[in-house]
Amino acid sequence: MTIVNSEQLIHYIDLAHLSVTLLVLVFLLISVRLIQPRYARHPVIYSYFPLIIIPFYAYFIDSEILEFITNLSIQATALIIFTGLVVMYSRAVKKGYLLYLAILFYIVAFTLYWYPEFDSIIIQPMVHLFIAAGMIITSFKFPSILIEHKR
Repeated sequence: MTIVNSEQLIHYIDLAHLSVTLLVLVFLLISVRLIQPRYARHPVIYSYFPLIIIPFYAYFIDSEILEFITNLSIQATALIIFTGLVVMYSRAVKKGYLLYLAILFYIVAFTLYWYPEFDSIIIQPMVHLFIAAGMIITSFKFPSILIEHKR
């Protein structure tokens, strides 16, 4: 007995991946807001604007090119914001160079995932391994940036 057909399941998995990426982007935007001085902060609602993409995603989920462009641009935006935060504030963190290693892991995973020439069966586990290593380093070192620079 099949609960859902495979095409519907793929759409749900794509929506879950997009939701997780958007939540990471919202977290990074809230981090940027917390680091800024009070007089320069944007309203908190602006940090949640990326979540507006979720209801509209259903309209172009059937178009493969729009889905590709949306996912690529959201992931690249999150990577750019994270890189900017690390470059600006890693000096104040003890062993902040580890955050640069996390950036390297994220960039390698991003490149392996989106570059079409690297399409083989071993690539997906390698992408997961690089993302996991970056997440472990980030989970130990990134909160130090928020604690040291929260205003």
